[in-house]
Amino acid sequence: MFASPAARAFQSGSKQSEPDFQKPDKPMSLNRSQLATFVSLIRSTKPDRLDCQSCSEILARFVEREGDLTSDDFSDLPRHLEQCACCREECDLLREAVRELAGLS
Repeated sequence: MFASPAARAFQSGSKQSEPDFQKPDKPMSLNRSQLATFVSLIRSTKPDRLDCQSCSEILARFVEREGDLTSDDFSDLPRHLEQCACCREECDLLREAVRELAGLS
């Protein structure tokens, strides 16, 4: 079984030394192309305007509407669900529950 050095030290009872945060011998460097790509990625990054709590609050209504995104409340939901495994799982469970309840009637 894999264990980190800190876990092995803890299990063996030995004291783990503090990590060494000294400056590296050679600073990281990027060439012009890498730097341009990096800056481009930073500029294209959009903030996730919907947090997990807000997502949870609107998820039931979204599932009830069967994924209808016409409401502005839901505009950021697909992106959040794509990025957040916890909320995506909650959405899948809600969808499954709605399907099962629909099958009972």
